[in-house]
Amino acid sequence: HGPSKLLALLLLSQATAYKHAGDVVAARSFALEGEAMSAKLGDIQTRDMCGIQLASIAFEAGQLAEAIAIASDSLEKCRRSLFMRNHFVGAQWLAGFLLLDGDAGAARAPALEAFTLSRALGNVNLMDSVDQLALLAAAQGDRALAARLCGFADAHGRRYAISRYRISLALRDRLIQQLEALTPRDRIALMAEGANWSEDELAKAAQCIR
Repeated sequence: HGPSKLLALLLLSQATAYKHAGDVVAARSFALEGEAMSAKLGDIQTRDMCGIQLASIAFEAGQLAEAIAIASDSLEKCRRSLFMRNHFVGAQWLAGFLLLDGDAGAARAPALEAFTLSRALGNVNLMDSVDQLALLAAAQGDRALAARLCGFADAHGRRYAISRYRISLALRDRLIQQLEALTPRDRIALMAEGANWSEDELAKAAQCIR
């Protein structure tokens, strides 16, 4: 059988499975093969999905700089295509990698981009996007805003029974460290305030990220 969109998707699926199993070498091999095949077929959507997965695989392999480079390249490709979901995932992954690398300045644009796309896509992965905004708020010295955003993210996660995965857990740990600068009483009160925000209040708060 020759190259086909179905085969390219199967290769992507294999890459994802091996990544979750902890075999990053096999995962990278399948993702690269899927990326090359889909590019040859002119299947931009699958090509971009493979590129995003390669960034994730690099992160899982402990290669943060490589993950940032691949995610940055993938996001540029995703921005030129019409597939909003890929664009969103690319922006959210890049923002997450940059925040874990301590580069809040570079993370700001993709994080806000991901937040806007999350809302447009019906709040997909909104909890993670709000965590990213909270880290940006903390980086600009506004830990009160960070705590409110953290409270909203928690409440949203509880409401829809959403769990965090590896990168979002790492970002969450960073956020909790930042909030330790607040007194426990203030932190609890601010998070409770954010937990009661409406989505309109959340959107207004996001405008304070600079």
